[in-house]
Amino acid sequence: ILRISVIENDYFYENERISLEGFIKILQGIQEEIIVEIKDDNASLKAYNNLLSKLDEINIPFVDTR
Repeated sequence: ILRISVIENDYFYENERISLEGFIKILQGIQEEIIVEIKDDNASLKAYNNLLSKLDEINIPFVDTR
């Protein structure tokens, strides 16, 4: 399980701000099956939907911990 937080318009992975593209690159570099756990911390709808769309695009399952 990889955890990402969406805070307003920003993404945080391992307590560091990361771009959506940077996070997707990390996911694509992992060889085993993974699940992304998303924490919505007052996320903007656009940032949240962009993340979901990218995860769907590369067939990565996710769970929402709202």
